[in-house]
Amino acid sequence: MRNVLSILLLLCVTICFACTGGASNGGSKEDSLAAGMNGGQATEARNKEVADGNVVLPSDPGFRYVGRISFKNPDAPRMGFSGAQIFANFEGTSVSMLAKPNSGFYVAVIDGKKPIKVQSKKDTTIVIAKGLEKGMHSIVIAQDTEAADVDFPEFYGLKLDKGCALGEAPVLPERKIEFIGNSITCGKGALDTTTTKSVDDIAFESWYDSYDAEVGRNLNAQCMVVARSGIGIYRNNGGKKTGDPDNMQFYHQRTLLTQDSEMWDFSKFQPQVVCINLGTNDTAQQYDVKLLENGAKTFFADVRKRYPQAKIVVMTGPMRSGKRLLDQKTAIDAAVNQLKAEGMTEIYRFDFPYDNGKYGYGTGHHPAVGEHHFMAGMLTNYLKKLMGW
Repeated sequence: MRNVLSILLLLCVTICFACTGGASNGGSKEDSLAAGMNGGQATEARNKEVADGNVVLPSDPGFRYVGRISFKNPDAPRMGFSGAQIFANFEGTSVSMLAKPNSGFYVAVIDGKKPIKVQSKKDTTIVIAKGLEKGMHSIVIAQDTEAADVDFPEFYGLKLDKGCALGEAPVLPERKIEFIGNSITCGKGALDTTTTKSVDDIAFESWYDSYDAEVGRNLNAQCMVVARSGIGIYRNNGGKKTGDPDNMQFYHQRTLLTQDSEMWDFSKFQPQVVCINLGTNDTAQQYDVKLLENGAKTFFADVRKRYPQAKIVVMTGPMRSGKRLLDQKTAIDAAVNQLKAEGMTEIYRFDFPYDNGKYGYGTGHHPAVGEHHFMAGMLTNYLKKLMGW
């Protein structure tokens, strides 16, 4: 059935049909849901499945995933960072997402149309769309909130119309980019146009509207995001001048930001290009330029070991000016030049211009959506030339 539907879709034939039997993964859905949730959540999801529709579990082969995601429980994958994404094709006229309650905001895109932003509240079920045309639809769901701020979201599946199932798994783009960064890369405060909201208010954060998410869409590339607000190369915002042990050098090795129980397997995602946007938090408060230089050199060398074939683009963000920006660039340039002198190739520098407020400021003077769009345009053009894309 799936193969037939795929062929028909490829031929651009429009069809209307009634949904028939859902996908089977072995074992009962009730048992799998119970294993993936706590008792109350499992009961709630199970009752809704029986009453209203069909739940397709996360382990269904029709799903594809991109991002730092833990699959220790394959039917309750945990999102480790912003921008973790779920891809699928589904049949039917409606779709809802099952997720851990109070797990922040998600953005869903159905059939490549206008993004739908939804919030996880007390209910396990998040309604994404109703009243769709009968037939097969594509969906992409992205984690829009920093995962560590909402205790690492868990995905429990999609609820479809009765008798409906997923289609063939989507074919993901061959191009792959990893973005390593701080709050700018997370889209922190991007939706606030008043600069008056709390920097910790997740309602004004939007990874989907960040420069990195837009670059991925512009270049039709898979995006792996490893970013955290306040993070630095050798010290974090508010940290010691001599450095903090829990910096990006430390966290880049993890699947889930704050948990050392599962280290990331770098063979799962080998990007063609890595974009590193760090140093803004290192140069907050009191800092040491030489320590930043040394930390940058060590981290960039580690990234090269993890991704031996990738081009590495080291960037400076738009939030620093004056002496702090000069110090940041001095340290980064020195680290890159030393690595080149020692034989490292395919490492490049790229600087975003200072954000002068032309497009407004977001929370805490973070780039607003307009600035992210401007940044995305610059980086898209640069990567097109660098990568031949």
